[in-house]
Amino acid sequence: NLFRTELGLPFYSVIGNHDLVGARPKDGSPPAADPRSEYLDFFKLKSTYRSVDRSGYHLIMLDSVQIESPPQKFSGKVDAKQTVWLQEDLSRVPKDRPIILITHMPLLSSFYQATKGGLAAAPANQIVSNNRQILEQFKNHNLLLVLQGHLHVNEILQWRGTTFITGGAICGGW
Repeated sequence: NLFRTELGLPFYSVIGNHDLVGARPKDGSPPAADPRSEYLDFFKLKSTYRSVDRSGYHLIMLDSVQIESPPQKFSGKVDAKQTVWLQEDLSRVPKDRPIILITHMPLLSSFYQATKGGLAAAPANQIVSNNRQILEQFKNHNLLLVLQGHLHVNEILQWRGTTFITGGAICGGW
């Protein structure tokens, strides 16, 4: 489904870790049967991942947040079902069509190396752990841009002809 802003511009959303309502209630109550349901209902969506063709571009929105057992509440990963869907989706996209990929958890970031040192690894709840598997699917496609978030920093990377933009949080400076 397509939401429009007050200016009439299209608005596409991807699910993030704060959208998993009821996944791990702090009050000890049982977890929601489907913590993604409120997000899906609000945006009138059938799935938390999807694609759309718009103005000559193919936009792909992925669900990169997976619920985990404590102590971590979630991790960054594109699950197996979604990976199969992505492969099928890309099989219908002309190889030269520009693609924009949108995901909450970053597929590529230098944040931890820049802030903690060159050998620092990103925690599993901060970046997509199977990023190489996902990016490999775009090997024969025109992946121009990856829009990603979660880290609350502004970052631009370029790798193999793709620009990765990590946008800072719109909720404030954490």
